[in-house]
Amino acid sequence: MTTNVTPFSGTFYREGKIFLNPETQVSLLITERQAVKPNKPPLFLLQILSTGQRLYVSSLYPLNGGNEYYFDYQRTKYKLKFDYDKLEVSEYLKKESS
Repeated sequence: MTTNVTPFSGTFYREGKIFLNPETQVSLLITERQAVKPNKPPLFLLQILSTGQRLYVSSLYPLNGGNEYYFDYQRTKYKLKFDYDKLEVSEYLKKESS
């Protein structure tokens, strides 16, 4: 059985431990690795399917310190801004500062 993960752009609101995008019904979970390795960041992203199944999306790589991260999924880079009650996710272009 093949499951396609959907695009992640949009605003996700906290519902318990998960973040839900009400427009797309995509649910995300930020998780911390139990055993951190030197070549992997401590945080990673999972998509929660309607069945409850968890699918690995990507590691979360820090941007500018603070609460911004980027991740890569199927050759698309995304920027994730994390606040306690919501996530803002958009496609990430490294040339944003030009």
